[in-house]
Amino acid sequence: MEKIKLGIVGFGFMGHNDADMMATFDDIDLVAVADTNPDMLADAPEGVETYSNIDDMLAKADIIKTYSGAALGWAWAIIKPIITISVFWFAFTYGIRSGHDVNGFPFALWMIPGFVAWFYMTDMLQKGTRAIRSYRYLVTKMKFPVSTIPTFVSISHLVIH
Repeated sequence: MEKIKLGIVGFGFMGHNDADMMATFDDIDLVAVADTNPDMLADAPEGVETYSNIDDMLAKADIIKTYSGAALGWAWAIIKPIITISVFWFAFTYGIRSGHDVNGFPFALWMIPGFVAWFYMTDMLQKGTRAIRSYRYLVTKMKFPVSTIPTFVSISHLVIH
């Protein structure tokens, strides 16, 4: 059976107690700790990632969750945009535009930044609007600032693009 990966938000007195208690279980692995106080993060166990911001910790978890089930894993985040941009570059360069430059620059230099922004915006419109529903367990089980959910989803998509 695969170990449950655990992250603790707030590594003060109670966070330390939680980490100590979870260390006694064989099927739980503490992987991340987030706290705004850098002094508290200095006491984190060896090998545990520390974050000064909960949004960064949750954004990384969102990226891992997104690509863990993909056949190509992390490579899919690079392969998919490259294939899409290559197809459009070929169509516009050799098909519609016949390879003409735009203001003395190759068309690809104009097209790639537009596509990168487009990929980010389409992902945010598709997944950002469903973010709170996708992470409803964070809202229904404990007191959690709902506004951070679209923020860490946005950060995770910004890192990818």
